[in-house]
This record gives sequence, C-alpha cells and structure tokens, in this order.
Amino acid sequence: MEFSALDLTFDVCIMSALLVLGKIIRTRVPLLQNLFIPSALIAGFIGIILGPFCLNWVPLSSQASSYAGILIAVLFATLYLGRRSQGSFKEMFRQVGDTFMLNGAAEVLQYGIALVLGGILVTTVFQGVTEWFPILMPGGFVGGHGTAAAIGSVFEEGGWAEATTVGQTFATFGLLGGIISGIIAINYCANKGWTTEIRKVKDMPEEVRVGLVPEKDRTPMGENTVNPMSIDPLAWHVALVMVAVGGAYLINAGLKILFPQVSVPVYGIALLVGVVLFAFLKLIKLDSYVDQRVVSRIGSCATDYLVAFGVATININV
Repeated sequence: MEFSALDLTFDVCIMSALLVLGKIIRTRVPLLQNLFIPSALIAGFIGIILGPFCLNWVPLSSQASSYAGILIAVLFATLYLGRRSQGSFKEMFRQVGDTFMLNGAAEVLQYGIALVLGGILVTTVFQGVTEWFPILMPGGFVGGHGTAAAIGSVFEEGGWAEATTVGQTFATFGLLGGIISGIIAINYCANKGWTTEIRKVKDMPEEVRVGLVPEKDRTPMGENTVNPMSIDPLAWHVALVMVAVGGAYLINAGLKILFPQVSVPVYGIALLVGVVLFAFLKLIKLDSYVDQRVVSRIGSCATDYLVAFGVATININV
C-alpha cells in the first residue's frame, strides 16, 4: 500500500495521543511513579495492545516501525550542536572520567559476552537462529530503541525481516530491567544506609515521582536567540538539527555508492555532521545564537517519540 504524507501525519497524531494518555496514567498510578516508568514506555505498551498485532484498534501505518531509526539520527544530531567547551579535557575527565570508564567497561562487557556466548550457542544449540542474533541483544540493552532500530534496519536490508522487532524487544526488556533493578538497588542501598542523597524511593520529591513540576519550581526551556520577525526561534533550532540529519543521510547515501558492502549507521554520521555544522557557525560568528538547552529539548522530544514508536510497533507474532 502506498505511503503518503497523510499516513505520516496520522502516525504522529496517534502516537501523540498515546503519549498524552501515558502521561495522564503516570500521574495517576502510584506503582508506575514509584518504578519511574517513562510516559513514552507506557504509551508504547498501550500502542502494542491497541495496535495491529493485538486489538487492531489503532491504525498505525506500515512505515511506523521505521521511525525509531530516523529519530535516533535526530537525537544524535543534537548531542554536540550548541555545546560549548567547559574547560580543559583534563578537567572534564577528572569530573566524569570514572563514570565514563565504568559505562565503557559495562558496554564492552555486554557486547563481548553476547558475541562470544551467543556465537557459540547459535552454532551449537540453536542452529536454526541467524548468526546475526547475538549482536541485537546488547544493541538493544546498551543502545536502546534507537540503536536497535539502526542495527535492525541494516539486518533487514541483508534479508532478516524480523531484525528490528527482535532488537526493539531487547531494548524494551533492557529499559524495563534497568529501571526496575535500579529501583530495587536504590531501596536496598538506602535500607543499608549506603546512600547520601535519599533514604527511600518514596522520599524522592513529588515532581520527580509524578512528573509534574509545581509553578514555583519551573525553569525556562531556553532563550529566544533570534527575532521571531525573521525566523521563529524554535524553527531556527529545528532547522539546524534537520540540516545535520539531512547531511547525514546524504553522506550515508554517498558511502553506500562508494562502499556497497559497508553499512555505516546514520546516527553516528549525524553526530559528526552536527559537530561540523556548529564549527561552521562558529566560523561565521553565529554560534552564540544557538541555545544548547533548546537543542537538547528537541533531542529529548525525539527520544520520547522514538521509544514510543519502537515499543508500539513490536511485532508480537515474531
């Protein structure tokens, strides 16, 4: 069936409605608050139930499963666009180096175990399973729904039609597992007296648990860095992000022509294009008109839709 701009509009409208519903449910259900389940994840599960693989009440298009792979490129395009240097590399590493090394070790360990153990199992015990399967487990667990979609789309081009669904399933279980096990760990450590900031999860501020910020505690999302008479400030920042995304897809298309056997993830290219674009803006003295907070909100918005679409389009039959 032909895909149209109206199909895309309906998909976004449907998912927006599910995000609103997920947010309302989050503000009313204490269990979801205490587990810190994101509204996007709630929306995704509602989408599964109402979607084409269960009740079939929500008419998401056949292309809805591909949006997560696009949105991850939008997210990565925002990571360094507008980010200014915060001191020397030595000072930065002193502040976050231990966290970086811990996260890096955990990621390498997850990929290593999955590839080695998974590689052994799919060649001995589960011989009917494709040899690409093991890479999707850490791709989903570590990378999340965006990385799972990116890797899955590459495998789909290689002939494995169910790859994205498998990756999104791993990402969903990874997200849930990380949240729930993290809450259990926090409660255990708090009971042992090992924590310094909180004693119980229930002692967290209400705005953190419920997700609604009281009026007295609200902060601005960003600044108007350009005059709306020339271009809307939000449009200016969205345009910059989409230039980086579009550039990434153009470069990726060129790389496929030059190296047809190599597949480079678009989101990685988008990050680099964002860096180059911001360097160009610095060169022409326009970098001060990019508000990193606004760019960050654009990336966070893309993440919410990414997770919601990624979960909602999981093929339950697979």
